[in-house]
Amino acid sequence: LLKTLGFEKGDCVVAGYTVDAGSTQQLPQLGFLHLFRKEGELNVLDGFRLAFDALTQDVVTLHRSMGDDLCGEARVDRKLEEAVVKVGGFKAGSCQDRGYKYSAGSQTFDVPLLTSVQLALYRKTDLVTGVHI
Repeated sequence: LLKTLGFEKGDCVVAGYTVDAGSTQQLPQLGFLHLFRKEGELNVLDGFRLAFDALTQDVVTLHRSMGDDLCGEARVDRKLEEAVVKVGGFKAGSCQDRGYKYSAGSQTFDVPLLTSVQLALYRKTDLVTGVHI
């Protein structure tokens, strides 16, 4: 799981990350995650990197069946695709391509250590009219 999330085996200090970034998180069954940054890197630069990544984001559409008449669909950055597929059982493509036409709300799906993904939910049956595709 850690490899899928982009972690590498080794020590941050040996890799040149020597400045304490001031954040520690406990990860269930994995221990503690302590963040470091490289000397001379400013937090302002991290902000610019995030903004640039957001503007140049490469998005893919993924879906997963959630029962006989419910499908969840997510649009995620391609960098997260492998983790979302492995952790959540998603497949490439949209719910509409699989015959789920009627909107059924939304739901949040958590990808541990990475992000939360907003799912658009779809049904094959219109709950108001009872029409089934």
